Amino acid sequence: MIQNNEYTYLDTAATTQIFLLSGTLVSIVIGETAAGSIKVIDGAGTASNIAELKSSIVEGEYKFNCRVKNGLKIIAASNTKFTVLWKK
Repeated sequence: MIQNNEYTYLDTAATTQIFLLSGTLVSIVIGETAAGSIKVIDGAGTASNIAELKSSIVEGEYKFNCRVKNGLKIIAASNTKFTVLWKK
């Protein structure tokens, strides 16, 4: 079944605004054991945390399937390779 998801691949320590306004965070696929934490935020600020994946989280798909109201922002504390699956 085709899900019509979008994806964003990240591999550097950075703050990345994935999209603005409402949408859905489908999942995060970790490609290598995380060297640092990954914060998942609803909005353009930093106040509405959805989750924080801890440093050393192992490879795998972490499903969320949750709506976000104010946009999706990811803050990666290290150069971990991971993909964010989402849809608007």
